[in-house]
Amino acid sequence: MTHIPAQMTTSSAPAPLWLSRWRVRRWVIYDVIVGVGYLANLLSAGQLTLAHFLVLTVIYGAWLGFFHLGIWLGMGVGSGEQPPLWWLISLIGLACASQFIPLANTDLNWLAILTTTTACLIVATTSRYVGLMAAVVLWLSSSLAFSLRLQTWDLNTQLTLLITFGSFVGVTMAMRELALAHLALANSNAELAAAHTQLQEYSAQVEEIAAIRERNRIAREI
Repeated sequence: MTHIPAQMTTSSAPAPLWLSRWRVRRWVIYDVIVGVGYLANLLSAGQLTLAHFLVLTVIYGAWLGFFHLGIWLGMGVGSGEQPPLWWLISLIGLACASQFIPLANTDLNWLAILTTTTACLIVATTSRYVGLMAAVVLWLSSSLAFSLRLQTWDLNTQLTLLITFGSFVGVTMAMRELALAHLALANSNAELAAAHTQLQEYSAQVEEIAAIRERNRIAREI
């Protein structure tokens, strides 16, 4: 679930094929994951009222709406530019709210899917500091939601949540750093190639000037 930040798209070096394909298809992956989470929360609910169904649908639909608004406006999701604060707050708020809908007997395995997806998205599209802060807020929200659903603070459940949440966010950060390192290397190679070409041009000019001077010297001697 990873996205490429600004410093990775402003370079003239071409992106690798796998990275180009990921940029094109990543929004579909987000849609599928969020859709699966929505259906899982609905199907796992023991008693689903019309009000609960509407609230859950509005929250998930609004999240997808803001996500695609970011793609349409090209702010972070599609272009690598840093997304604005209102966009981040909207996604975080909707993700947190999705966990506190009073759905009876909802499977806890699917409860944190929207917060986890949001954390991965923000980690991939913002700076390290902002991404980590958002991930911590989303994890705390999930931890609180789990405690309220279980009506107790269960250590095993909280550890499982922390490990799962941290694993997804960590993999996203690792992919982001690998992509940054790859493009930095590609940029460096491109700069070296450009410098080599320029050096060859300068060398040819120096040789031409030296030849002209030598002809002029010979002409003066004659």
